[in-house]
Order: sequence, then structure tokens, then C-alpha cells
Amino acid sequence: MSIAPPAEAVPSETSASASSAELLVVVSKGQSRKPEKRGLETAIAQRASKLPGVEVLVIPHLYDLPKDSQSFQTLRDFGGDLVVVSWIFERATHWVLDRNQIRGRLDAAEGESIVERASGERADHDPSDDGTTDRDSESDEARGPRVTELYPRPQRRIRCIDLKQS
Repeated sequence: MSIAPPAEAVPSETSASASSAELLVVVSKGQSRKPEKRGLETAIAQRASKLPGVEVLVIPHLYDLPKDSQSFQTLRDFGGDLVVVSWIFERATHWVLDRNQIRGRLDAAEGESIVERASGERADHDPSDDGTTDRDSESDEARGPRVTELYPRPQRRIRCIDLKQS
């Protein structure tokens, strides 16, 4: 797997959507120019690129990307799971992605990670178990349709990691 340069600076020769990767690790660069932070970003990208089934994309800071950027288009086109490593809060990262039509289910930090699924390290996970519980169907009818039913999310998972917390 290769480490792509920032998509806004130099177009990548290989598109993440054209690869056979099951997982895309996105490293969103911080706005700071501190060497320690740049070193951490580079180390994460290099380590992730060595994992089987993983593609890496290094992009500018999420807040600095225009809606029609090549970076957002690459993320929209990629159908697999995403791990987005950035310098903003996890929930804020998810909101920025959602606002730019990069949708998926927010992956909680419990159980099998999406990195383990992509690399095939754990085979005991039941993919049909989505963690939902059955509710009373009569009460659902009385309330009407839920937002998640009106606007269903893709099955892909998105794990957001805040580097400030590391």
C-alpha cells in the first residue's frame, strides 16, 4: 500500500476507490507546523500502509477542504470502512464528513475494530449482529418514521480518532 500525498496538492496516481482495499485510513493533517505533530501524522500513515487490506490517504485539515475537493470526492467514492485520524474532536470529524456526504455508521471503540476486520485478524465476529435491539412495533407506528429510516446510513463504518487525545 502507498501513502498518498495531500490530495489537494498533488493528485494521487492511485485512487482509493480503484484499489482492492477494505479499509481506508485517512490522516488529516493538523493546522500546526510543529515537527512533533507532523512526525506523528507521518508515523501513523507509514504504519497503517503496512497493514494488509488497508489503503492510506493523507489530506489537508478537514476544516480547510472545500466541499468539491478531490479529497472529499475520494472519500465519497470509497465504499469500504474508514478510519479518520485528525486533530479535531471525534464527533466533529464525523459531522464534517456527514456534511460533505461521506456517510457511514459511527464505529464505537468496543469489540472488534475495523482494522481487525479489514486485516482478517479476528474471525469470531458475527457481521449480522449490528448491536440493535428489537423494540415494540406498535410504539414505532404511533411515533411515525424515524430519521434513520427516512435517511438510512450505508453499512460502512467510520472510526474517528482525535490525535489531541493520544
